[in-house]
Amino acid sequence: MSCECVNSKTKVTFQNITNLNIEINRTIFVDSKYGNNITGERENMRMSYQNIDIAYSVAIPGDTIYVQPGDYVVNELELSNNISIYCSEGVKVSSTSNMFIANSILNVDIIGFGDFETDGGSILFVPSLSTIDRNEDKFEMKNDNISSKHIIENMDVIESRSILSDLRRWSELYPKNLTALVPNDSLINIRFYCTSINIISGTFIVAESGCNIQVSISDKTVSSGSILQLSGEEIYIIYNFNEIFLSTQFMEFGEYSTGSVHINGDTLHVASNNLPTFYIRSNALDFVLNLNNYISETAGYPLLLEIPDDDDSVSIQTYISAKNMISVSGLVSCIGSNMYVGVNAPRILFQIPLIQIEQTSPLSIIYSTYGNIVLLSTVVMLTTLDETTRFISESGFIHNSRC
Repeated sequence: MSCECVNSKTKVTFQNITNLNIEINRTIFVDSKYGNNITGERENMRMSYQNIDIAYSVAIPGDTIYVQPGDYVVNELELSNNISIYCSEGVKVSSTSNMFIANSILNVDIIGFGDFETDGGSILFVPSLSTIDRNEDKFEMKNDNISSKHIIENMDVIESRSILSDLRRWSELYPKNLTALVPNDSLINIRFYCTSINIISGTFIVAESGCNIQVSISDKTVSSGSILQLSGEEIYIIYNFNEIFLSTQFMEFGEYSTGSVHINGDTLHVASNNLPTFYIRSNALDFVLNLNNYISETAGYPLLLEIPDDDDSVSIQTYISAKNMISVSGLVSCIGSNMYVGVNAPRILFQIPLIQIEQTSPLSIIYSTYGNIVLLSTVVMLTTLDETTRFISESGFIHNSRC
C-alpha cells in the first residue's frame, strides 16, 4: 500500500509499515541516540545525523538544524549565514573550547529549549574581524513581543504538527520583556534563546567585533566564569534572563569599545569574590540594567567605571533599576581624569526604592573622581558599617532625592 500527500512545504510518503520516510523541506534532523552521521540525509526526519557539527556541515543557507533530545558535544563550530539551530526540550550541549564561532557577517538563530554548558572557552565567540564594513547605521529595537507566528515564519521549515506545537509553547514561555532586534547587514546578527546556561569555566559570550546579539534565557544561569567579555566597535547586546547565580564577573566592556548593552532580568545573585560585577573601561557605552532583585556579595563595587585619560569619545550613560538591592561593597566607583566634567562626564542613574548596604569593603559607598551620579527615589539603609566608611568621597555631582 502506498499513499502520497504533497503540499508546498512537506512531502510524506507511506510505503509500508516498516519503511517510513518523512521529508521536511529545509530541515536537517539530529538525534544523539538514533542518528547516524554516515546514513543521515538532509530533509529526512527518519534519517537523522548523530552530531550537530556534521549536520551543520551539510546544511545550506535557509536550513535549520533540528536537534532532538539528548547530550551533544560541540567544539569550534563556525556559524554560517542563514543556517540556524533549534534545540527541542531535553537537549544538552557542552563544550571544552569555543562552542560556536561567528567569524563573518551573518544572520543566525540558535533557539529553543537547549541547556548549554562550557568548561573552557566560550559558548559564543565573535573574533576580531577586519572585514566588517563600518557605517553610521545602528541597530534598532522594538518593544513588540515576538509571536509564535513570527518565529515560525522566520524558520520557514516546519510542517510537522508536534514540532509546531513545540515552537508555539517555547515562544509563549520566554520573557515577555524581550525586545526585537532589527538586523544590521554590516554586522554579525545572532539570536540566542535557550533554557539554561552553565559556565564551569570560561565565558558565555566573547565579542571582539561589531555585532548585534539578542539573548533570552528562560530558566537559570549558573556561572563560575564570566557572562560577557566585550571589546571592539559597534557591539550591541540585548540580554534577557530569569535568574543568574554568578561567582565572578558579569561583564567587562573594554577600552575604547563602543556600543550598547541592555540587560533585563528577575534576580541577579553575585556570590563572594573580589571582582567588580560590571566593569566598564570605555566612555562610549549606553548601559541599562533592569532587575527585580540584585544581591551583591562581591568585595569589588557592583559597578566600576575606569576610563582611560585619553579616551575622548562620547560620554557614557548608565541606568540601573531594581526593586531592591543588597550590597556588601557600596554602589559605584568612577575612576578617571578630571577632564570628564559637566556634559562630558558619565551620567549614572540609580532608580532603586531600597538599597541595603550591609557591610562595605571599600571606604566609600560611592567613590567618584568624576561623573554625574543620581539616586532617584532611593532609601539607603546602612547597617554594620565601620566608622571610617563614607557615603561619598572625592568629587563629581551626586544627588539623591530621598536619602
